[in-house]
Amino acid sequence: MITVMLCGAGIGISSMLVWSGLRPLAPSLAEAQRRIAAKPATVTDVPAGTGPRGRATAARWLSRLGLPNQALRADLALAGIDVEAFATRKVINAIVGLLMPIAAQVALASAGMAVPAVAVLGVAVVFATVFFLAPDSDARRKAQDIRDQTREALDVLLSFAATSMTAGDGVESALEGAAAIGDGAAFEYFRSATAAARTSRRPVWACYADLAKQLGVPELSELAATVSLAGGQGAKIAESLAAKSASLRGRRTAERAAANISATERTHMPVSVMMLGFLLVLVFPSLDRFLAGF
Repeated sequence: MITVMLCGAGIGISSMLVWSGLRPLAPSLAEAQRRIAAKPATVTDVPAGTGPRGRATAARWLSRLGLPNQALRADLALAGIDVEAFATRKVINAIVGLLMPIAAQVALASAGMAVPAVAVLGVAVVFATVFFLAPDSDARRKAQDIRDQTREALDVLLSFAATSMTAGDGVESALEGAAAIGDGAAFEYFRSATAAARTSRRPVWACYADLAKQLGVPELSELAATVSLAGGQGAKIAESLAAKSASLRGRRTAERAAANISATERTHMPVSVMMLGFLLVLVFPSLDRFLAGF
């Protein structure tokens, strides 16, 4: 029995170490500030030990299966993740997921415990599927973080632009001046939109509508529609921008409150699992003696 418990503990610890190695740790505060202030990188998350030929092969195999799809490709581009590196990580994760149950079966077999091959195959398929889909959720999370940062920056942009227009600036100069006050990737996007408006001789809000399609942030297209509907009346546009800023701020506050409630509820799950494991440890010796009496 002690041998079985030691084997189980070894399998659990090894699985935890493999999962912690696949899942990146949370960045420090300084690293998070550096990422926010910097532009998204062109290539990230390149698995170590994989050459260009291997990454291209993995990307070609997944592209034949229609992976990643168009929405996920947009998230990868927004998060600055190379498609070939992303495909390579998915393939490596799937291989690791397949090999983990096989390694566990070998460890149990060496301890004298026979595990059915069908069960090992089923667990291997489940692990491979979960590990294969893990990079998708990570890419979507990174892209969603960038969208959230853009929404927060848009709140500042609208508030400053409304104040500038109240002071007498036009809508073009107000939006351009508001885009120049901030740092970070979101304000770089705003400055790129104003620069594109100057070079193409288009209204700046039309370029913000194009930016909304690129980033997947509908609030930017709502800004373009608000300015277009207000026409050339500066006072009406300033009031609309101020109202839009207040609405966006309230929406973000509600989203943060909902996220905090969800995070609080998720913290109950580890405690419940720990309590269940503690109860099993207490009950197992008595249950083992009870079953041995028959």
